[in-house]
Amino acid sequence: MAFPVSPTEGQTFTENNTVWIYSAVMGQWNRSVINPLNETLYKFGSASATGNAGEIQYTDGTNLAASPNLLWDNANNELEVGGDVVLDDGGTYTTTLQTITPTAARTISFPDATGTVGLVGGSSGNLVVNQSGAYAGVANSSVDNATGNITLGSRFISSLNGAASAPPGTFTGTWFTGGTGTTTKPQVLIEPTGATSTAWSTSGTGLGINAASGFAGRLLDLQTNGTSQMIVTGAGQLLVGTSSSVSANCYLQLLGNPANNAGTELYLGRREAATNPITAGQSIGDIRFGDNAGNLFARITASADGTSGSGDYPGRLVFSTTADGAATPTERMRITSDAYVRLAAGTGGIQFNGDTAAANALDDYEEGTWTPALSASGATFGYTVNNGRYTKIGNSVTVHGRIILFSASGGSGTVTLTGLPFAGAPAIGGNNVGQQGIIGRTANFAGDVPDSLEAKEGATEANIYYRASANAATSLLDYSDLGSTANFLFTLTYRTTN
Repeated sequence: MAFPVSPTEGQTFTENNTVWIYSAVMGQWNRSVINPLNETLYKFGSASATGNAGEIQYTDGTNLAASPNLLWDNANNELEVGGDVVLDDGGTYTTTLQTITPTAARTISFPDATGTVGLVGGSSGNLVVNQSGAYAGVANSSVDNATGNITLGSRFISSLNGAASAPPGTFTGTWFTGGTGTTTKPQVLIEPTGATSTAWSTSGTGLGINAASGFAGRLLDLQTNGTSQMIVTGAGQLLVGTSSSVSANCYLQLLGNPANNAGTELYLGRREAATNPITAGQSIGDIRFGDNAGNLFARITASADGTSGSGDYPGRLVFSTTADGAATPTERMRITSDAYVRLAAGTGGIQFNGDTAAANALDDYEEGTWTPALSASGATFGYTVNNGRYTKIGNSVTVHGRIILFSASGGSGTVTLTGLPFAGAPAIGGNNVGQQGIIGRTANFAGDVPDSLEAKEGATEANIYYRASANAATSLLDYSDLGSTANFLFTLTYRTTN
């Protein structure tokens, strides 16, 4: 073997794939090999090692060198690199294994247990999985390194079990608000291709589901063991307790519990503590009827009808409608806690059998007592009995009464009945039609005996009449006809304007 003449320190000589390095210190040529990865020379021979234990030796072009970033752990058969590992095929491209600010230990495995080498597959950005010992890209699933977005083109299945304070899936972060209906997206959005969402709340949305126009399926279906419990349809209907709509125009449909064949219950209540008393007039629940701008046409309100207490919950229902030309509902009727149905003041009344004429509406009903009395010019009367009752239906009043005198003095002229509960209405066509009554069970009169009554127009009085003979005309009763202990019963029906 012919070595170069007069070599210098570190000079190399290659022959038959063997590299020789000259050491001037030792005065001899030492054999070495070339690392095929980066052509670093590894020296063999008696040259002195440099660096610390475990550091791999390499030449810096002149001398042996070592670095703590390139170590060999002989006990564990591990090569440790403190920086990037660059694989260079000598052409245009390189492959770099790189660790950036690690937060925990990580492991990268290549061949599987059978020795099959895993090859990276898929398009740029694809997620990579081990498929039967070889690496393959997941179709339509990728990572956008610029934005950090992960796109899945197939199903996402989590098999984790729930645990205390550790749900299998968690979405955290700050909700975006203040954008437009298009840019303020929900925290979790289900939106297939072809659907465009432009009406999200600018105050933020937690879960958003958006389907394309014409979607006839279910936006949401909550089930128990395969049975739908609540459904939101593509048409916007909310179905509870049923999986099929009974009406296309009904957007809230509730069906009862099939387990006990019960009807549906809808509960409206206050949220304050049950121990807090609810006072009279405070609302319990309200059903409102209006347009999509919030304008009300009618409402039904449940309110406390007294102060509540343990075992004591008085309530009332109030029905209100908005009058033509008005903007807010007015109370028309209420059902009270003491079992009365009351029409509000100013209500038109009750119309029967489809009648729409205002004049035919029943607008009042009243029952009560009143105190009948007699009146004559200058007279003073003493009563043993003077009591009465009345019934008012609409504008028709019927009174019943009895008078028993124990004294009568100082009077003259005609005698009238006073104290009627309502004033008489004006005469119809000059005749007091429907204003008459009868007198009976008379006793102790001094002269002519009365037999009829007639309510006076615009007054709470009635004239008292008698008939001298069967076919004679009626005449007004005179004070002289009374006895000091006159006694009679009467009934009178008349119209009133009240």
